[in-house]
Amino acid sequence: MAFDLGSVKSLGVPAWLRTMVGVIVLASIAGVLALGWLGLHDPVHKDWFTTAIQLSGTFVPLAIAALLFAFSTTGPETLRRKTTHLLLDFIPAAIKYAATDVPPFTTAKNARKERFQSATTVTVAYHPGDFYCRYRITFPDVWAPPGIARLRVAYLVMDLKVLGANMHLCVPKQRLDGAAAPSGDRSKTFRDAFRHTLTGAETAGCKVNEKVVDLELDNTEISCLVVVRTLSATFLSDPAEQLYLAQDLVAMLRSFWREQIDWFPIVSDISQPSTTARTLGAASAD
Repeated sequence: MAFDLGSVKSLGVPAWLRTMVGVIVLASIAGVLALGWLGLHDPVHKDWFTTAIQLSGTFVPLAIAALLFAFSTTGPETLRRKTTHLLLDFIPAAIKYAATDVPPFTTAKNARKERFQSATTVTVAYHPGDFYCRYRITFPDVWAPPGIARLRVAYLVMDLKVLGANMHLCVPKQRLDGAAAPSGDRSKTFRDAFRHTLTGAETAGCKVNEKVVDLELDNTEISCLVVVRTLSATFLSDPAEQLYLAQDLVAMLRSFWREQIDWFPIVSDISQPSTTARTLGAASAD
């Protein structure tokens, strides 16, 4: 069970106060060391060494705590650092599990030893300290016919706001416009094309916006539907909540890509005919 930090707020301490605390602590440490040194070298004040040992026993733990307080980043700086870590490290690492082949069956002991190597690459467009990140994802088409090795590209936009994560599911604008041409309703076409994914998101408690948003990323026009996931007040300090968000995102991306895999552009296509296909071809030639 996660520790509830709902009543604990980030402490904002002025830089000058932290600096002053640091100076006082360092001066006190120097005083205790000087007292001990004099006790060792001055026969008249030998008892000072014993006093220094006694002071250090109680003062050192307090000094360490005060130094951590004085030189740690607090307040909004901490929240920005945690947000940046989630957007640049945690989320990209999770995305790499969205398109994977089924691994070979083995014992649980051997499975723990296996090293995961993903063929997915994730690049980001991000301003330092921002809460908004754009992802360019090159992933293997694990749903292609046997013997076909394809890499496709998709885009994802995420922003972490107060009590909410907005996840922009994106498709090429040209592809959506073509599919929506008969009805002219782009939002309905998007929802119908990815009905399974969006219904699953709503069932899991997410809200799916009605309006399609058009963006331009990487010199490419894309159309996005925003899925909003509610976050708890302790999200930035609760690893369990962060893991749940990553798991929901991975499951949603896997379903999203698989449901309309042909909508996502191919960036590499290497045909590898299977042994069966080559055998049949040779038999036909004979």
